[in-house]
Amino acid sequence: MKPIESTLERKHGFTLVELLVVIAIIATLVATSVGGYNKFRSAADQTAVMGSLRSLQLANKSYASDNNGAYVAVYGSSGNWQEIWRWKPEFVDALFGAGFYAKHEYKYPRSFLDPVVLKKKWPNTTGLNGSFGANTHQNPNGWFGKKDFTAQVRVSNVTNPGRTFSFTTAADWHVGYGGRTSWTPANQNSAKIAYRHGDKAQFVFFDGHVESLTRAEVNKRSPSQTAPFWNSLAD
Repeated sequence: MKPIESTLERKHGFTLVELLVVIAIIATLVATSVGGYNKFRSAADQTAVMGSLRSLQLANKSYASDNNGAYVAVYGSSGNWQEIWRWKPEFVDALFGAGFYAKHEYKYPRSFLDPVVLKKKWPNTTGLNGSFGANTHQNPNGWFGKKDFTAQVRVSNVTNPGRTFSFTTAADWHVGYGGRTSWTPANQNSAKIAYRHGDKAQFVFFDGHVESLTRAEVNKRSPSQTAPFWNSLAD
């Protein structure tokens, strides 16, 4: 009879099949981890964006309470860039605190901007330009092509605050009806709604609530630029 030691002789190393199995297991674990991390990061980015949009509308409400019930105007009169909402000193201070504009002017904190834009480093997206835009058609008398494009929406005149959006993720500081669904990453610096987070865009409405919507959902709510989704005066 052979000694037990020789019968139970220990094998050294791995066979090719064993190595392939180990590699396959490791690859699966890595793929699962990366996928989970990407989902977590995407959700975190979207949460940050929705928080910034809420802050924009809160600042808008604060601005209105200090200005006889008038929300900040989307546009400024010719030659006065400080009347544009994103550069309006009173609005910027309402957003970030008293005295912010005097120290920083319109240099918004990076933590406030859309994380996807910052990571992608798309052209023409420094500052607020490539992160959020105001609804151009919120006042039917206050957009380019109209006589009074500096017209402001008044709190008392907003018919459906829960149906009309005030700000959204955008490729520029303002968005128009014509750019409601045509955005692509190559369309930065254009008046388009940007669908950067899971093929969805984020919106804050005049009542302060936020939503994430697909292109199809936006189209459904947008039969025209006078629909309540765009026009704050619509029934």
